[in-house]
Amino acid sequence: MVGYVVGYKSKVSSIPDPLGGAVEWEKVTDHIPCTYKDNLNDTRGTYEEGKFKRHSFEVIVDESFLYKDIQLFDYHKNPITKIVKIQGEPRYLDLLCKTKLYV
Repeated sequence: MVGYVVGYKSKVSSIPDPLGGAVEWEKVTDHIPCTYKDNLNDTRGTYEEGKFKRHSFEVIVDESFLYKDIQLFDYHKNPITKIVKIQGEPRYLDLLCKTKLYV
């Protein structure tokens, strides 16, 4: 499916909030065109803190993508996900000059 992805970075202060307040996000990219699909393969995922977490979406972006926090939108720019951290490292697809992300 065709959609858009937006990169974010958190506005982290040097002193962490002891009460665990909400994170403020700064939008660092405009809507970047992408293709995405639901991940139906239960073997695709990452281990985090000893637990397996299956990827929800596989996203292909037409450029190198350096942001760890993203939000996925549909073709009409309606949000599909909240701002989430990508799982694993982005994979650059040499022959296609594209980047694959897992969310």
